[in-house]
Amino acid sequence: MTHKATDLKPGYLPVFNKVITFPELLERVVQHPALVESSAQRMERLILREGYDEGREKRLALLGFPKTIRAYKAFSKKFKGIDVAIHRYVNDYVIPAAAGAESGKQIFVAIGGKGSGKSQFFNARHRLYRKAEPAPYLIGSPIRSNPLSLFYMIPTLADRMIDQTSEDGHYQEDVISARAEVMRTCRLDKLVNFDHPKVRALTSAADQEPTLEGIAALDVEDMVSALIYGLGGTEGTRAAIGSPCPFTQAMVLGHYEWEGRAVKLSEFPIGWFRFTSDFEGSIGIVDVSEVEPNNFEIGTWIGWENLAQAGRYKPGDPRNIVLNGALPMSNRGMCDFTEGFKNPKEARRVELEATQGKRIPLPAPLVGSLFIDTMLGINSNEAEYNSWISDPANEPYKDRYLLTWFKYPLEVDAAKAILLAIWNETEFANPASNKFTHLDPLVPELGARLEILTRIEPHEGIDLNAKVDAYNGVQIRQKGQTKLSLQALRESASPREGLTGNSPRELAKQLGALAAEAQHLGKNKCITARSFLQRLVTMARETLNDEEYKKYRALINTTLDEYYRRNASRMWLAATISGFKDRCQEVFDKYLDNIQAFVTNQAVQSPGGFTRITAGGDTKFMRAIESDPNWGVTESDAPKFRAEIVFAVNSWNRDHKGKEAVPYTCHEQIRRCIERYVVSTLRDTARTITRSSVRTEQDRKFVAEVTKRLQEDYGYCPHCADELLKEIEDKESFLIES
Repeated sequence: MTHKATDLKPGYLPVFNKVITFPELLERVVQHPALVESSAQRMERLILREGYDEGREKRLALLGFPKTIRAYKAFSKKFKGIDVAIHRYVNDYVIPAAAGAESGKQIFVAIGGKGSGKSQFFNARHRLYRKAEPAPYLIGSPIRSNPLSLFYMIPTLADRMIDQTSEDGHYQEDVISARAEVMRTCRLDKLVNFDHPKVRALTSAADQEPTLEGIAALDVEDMVSALIYGLGGTEGTRAAIGSPCPFTQAMVLGHYEWEGRAVKLSEFPIGWFRFTSDFEGSIGIVDVSEVEPNNFEIGTWIGWENLAQAGRYKPGDPRNIVLNGALPMSNRGMCDFTEGFKNPKEARRVELEATQGKRIPLPAPLVGSLFIDTMLGINSNEAEYNSWISDPANEPYKDRYLLTWFKYPLEVDAAKAILLAIWNETEFANPASNKFTHLDPLVPELGARLEILTRIEPHEGIDLNAKVDAYNGVQIRQKGQTKLSLQALRESASPREGLTGNSPRELAKQLGALAAEAQHLGKNKCITARSFLQRLVTMARETLNDEEYKKYRALINTTLDEYYRRNASRMWLAATISGFKDRCQEVFDKYLDNIQAFVTNQAVQSPGGFTRITAGGDTKFMRAIESDPNWGVTESDAPKFRAEIVFAVNSWNRDHKGKEAVPYTCHEQIRRCIERYVVSTLRDTARTITRSSVRTEQDRKFVAEVTKRLQEDYGYCPHCADELLKEIEDKESFLIES
């Protein structure tokens, strides 16, 4: 099956499955050089063909990250909050390696805490690599060698031709002629672009003409380079080409099993293979678990002596070995080492040879090296890395690793998405299951916020909740202060911020335990916010030392509880007001009219064109909204704040192309202001009736309506809505003005 180039999407290759000859492949390579791409080039192509996630990149800019940080669709839908680590993998490792740069000779090392996303990211790379089209390989090669490695056989075949035919002793002229003849049998005289700048440069440096004979006169490495460049290959492709495996060499030379039946280069069969992971046979994608020094065997890395055939074959016969080690099996793809720094020094030496020299030793009894093209990665944690690097004997290896820190997300939205993703994988989240358990709408938010609170560093003069909001992209002002600078917050934090703290797995584990307990509640299976917070405190008491427990309890009972009560109060008070959201939108629309009049120094116009407010807007009305008692905008800072809201509105209109009305929730600060304003102006009519104060049928109807709004507008279920009512009734200080 063949697809024409015009039918292909950018970044895709035609798919072949028919066995062809080497020259036939070269014809295809001229049209599609990526058919013989390196492992890093393949990864780059697979990532970039998915495109960039522009929405996520806008979000990253809002969060104060440099504009150079890119978000890749290949990963952005699956991972939240580790954009910097993923960007560094692509930008610092994959793209330079694909270009033949030094990173292609390095081992990518991911270091971070448990649950920081390292393993999931490594698995995502494997899944992405499996999307690659079938790749061509030399049939008979157990490591599926790149077909272009056959170019290394040209000098040997030419020497054989000379030995068989030459009688006059003009070796140099004969070898050039013989090499050129071998190349012609592969149609290289018709396929190579002799005007390619790199071909001309290589031949010129050797005082040769850019012709087939000129290329044949080059030393072996330059000859191979000229052929690859002349076929359209790049530096990255060239870096991934080396001598073929012993099995291929024996086939071409007619040794051992193929004695008397040498396979000509012009007839060498080319097949196609797909990349598969460990569970499917480990073809090009291999994951190696840590190996304790006492149990280490080099064969796990490079392959084994074929003991089943011991004594049957001559010395040097490749059938004496089996190339099923992790590194040979990962050729043309990737090999990852889980907890790799636990491996002994013997394994480390092999790893480095596979990157720096792109070769590994052949298993005994064969001697020599095996060329491989593979991307190596190590998944580890900081403690293991520090223990390993603290050994002076390992210091020389340090610059052979490309370290990338996988920090915990410091973005509440990202942490919440991760927590919900873990939860949604359980039967408790399946509405069709009899184990389905409802989550109080504030539980995921509280869990995510607690994770961030345990990961961030205190900042003098800034409330922890305010810093969490700032890191989530909320433009925050401390009471009576100007807007917090997110960039300044990030720059003032130490490089270690985000390397420690609560793992998503820990909170997910507590949610699972609470869901199991909720199975005894009958039809009202629910995890309430208060039960979630109480369990976190209880479990901390059982697992942390006294000092850690006191800090953790303070975070939950003070910082997190304040956030919980403020937001629960907002939802409750809003639910007591009929048409609350519509009223908020009306106030916002009026406020927007006024601030636009303020910014443009024009009058507020009625729908009929009549002037309602004089030029500059209604200052008293605007200040009533802006003067939030907790973090309000000062009078001197109000003009900047209003301009900021106008900018947010314009951004919304641009993103939605003006097709939708701008909602009052388009900007977090103005949302808070509007909701506080509406609640305060309607507090008298929004009776905070509890069940104990119900006296009449009208009261009962009012409570039922409030409960219904909590369910319809905010995602409460009857059980957690009832629990919220109990808490408001039992604690006079529960309600906080939002």
